[in-house]
Amino acid sequence: MVLPRLIEIYDEAAADNYGAVAKVFDAAATKFTAAAKRCDPEADADSIVGQPDSVRQGWLDSTVHAAELDRLVPILQAAAELCDVSTDDDTALLPLVCDPAGAHRRRLWEAWKVAGPRCGHWAALAALVRLRAWPAADLDGFEAYRLPKPLVWKQFPMGGEGNRGIIGPRCSIPRTRTTSSPRRLPDAKRSPADRSQSLLSVFVFDAPVMLGVPEGAAPTTT
Repeated sequence: MVLPRLIEIYDEAAADNYGAVAKVFDAAATKFTAAAKRCDPEADADSIVGQPDSVRQGWLDSTVHAAELDRLVPILQAAAELCDVSTDDDTALLPLVCDPAGAHRRRLWEAWKVAGPRCGHWAALAALVRLRAWPAADLDGFEAYRLPKPLVWKQFPMGGEGNRGIIGPRCSIPRTRTTSSPRRLPDAKRSPADRSQSLLSVFVFDAPVMLGVPEGAAPTTT
């Protein structure tokens, strides 16, 4: 009987307490973002020593503010839990500490998993989205941020000697090779057996598609 009563009493202050913690987190996030904009927070010391004072100071400050963010996350998480917001996995923790709106889902989850030696994942996240605590005024509307859909591998018969096509995830990210038609692997990357016989081509997509289906049409999938 004591615990339910304690929870009932705390409920009256839970939202205010979360708001107070969120303000502290937001302040640390703002400081980290400002420092990260002046430098590469994950650069090694040798590459920073000859940089201007503002760059060196940003590099030094970024690791301090990243450590503060790490310290505040479990406090923010506990405050959210006491407001009946479940934060038991990363799909809840990610939107709790940053605003994913408009971000490329797969790239954002990749950033979340970064383990930088100086700043953990904070530098990678700050490069894509705004770091912030979920707004206290909108706790009732808290939503988890789902994981990206798994890549789908498909094999298609390809005519011709030694053909093996690979198509990367269909997204406009500079570091990701994207093409609408298969490309042959260089001979050096194919075994003699591969070069002497027809093969199945291998494709990978962010969502199931079939070759020969017009863009925007609903493909037949299995």
